[in-house]
This record gives sequence, structure tokens and C-alpha cells, in this order.
Amino acid sequence: MRTIPLTDNMLTVLSLQKSAQLQECLKAGSAWQGAVPGKGATYVFANELGGIQDRTNIGRVLRDCLDKSGVKRVGIHALRHTFATNCVREGVDTKTLSKMIGHTKVAFTLQQYVHTNLSTMRDALKAVDSLRGF
Repeated sequence: MRTIPLTDNMLTVLSLQKSAQLQECLKAGSAWQGAVPGKGATYVFANELGGIQDRTNIGRVLRDCLDKSGVKRVGIHALRHTFATNCVREGVDTKTLSKMIGHTKVAFTLQQYVHTNLSTMRDALKAVDSLRGF
């Protein structure tokens, strides 16, 4: 287990999720399987009855969200790769990133999780051009 700090935006999203989960609890009534939100430990993203999410259901929810937003389908694990790549692109130091995603070796994070594309290569070349005065 690892501790990850949360931003104010993340806390807002979690608060909204907790409110939505309480509504699900009230709707389910006696069929609710988890603790009552706010009165015990609950799963953050429980199923509709407060129990643990099934892995295939998580994939289906992701697929539906991607389809509705017109984004290419990816598996749930690809989100870790996207997160790592975006963190590096935004200047997060790689040691901090590795720790956040649970890796002990920075090299593994960089080799397996951080990806480059034409846009990042262009940005790198622009930086070189600016040094040369072009």
C-alpha cells in the first residue's frame, strides 16, 4: 500500500462520488452490501449495491465513457501509461513519478510507462532550434 497526496480537485471529485454513492445506498435499501457511506469504510467506486467492482464491469464502464466521448478505446491499464507520459511532459520529476505509481526503479517507469510521440519530438527539436537562434 502507498500513500498518494490528493489535490483539491481530486478531493472535490471524491466528495461528489461519496454523495452519489449515498444516493445509490438509499436506492438499494436492504440490498446494499457495503457499509453506509459516511458511517464506515466503503469502496470508493463500488458496484451499484456497494460491493467490490467486478473487473469486467470496470472495463465496460471505461469503454462506454470512451465511446460517448469519441475517444479511441483503450484498456484500463493504458491509463497508467497515459498518466506517466503526461506527468513527464508536464515536468514532474521521474523519481516522484515512479514512487507515485509504485515502482522502485525509475528506469523501469521510463522504459515501460513513459511514451513519446511526434508532438514531443517536435517540441524537443524546437528547443534545440531556439538555442541556435532559428
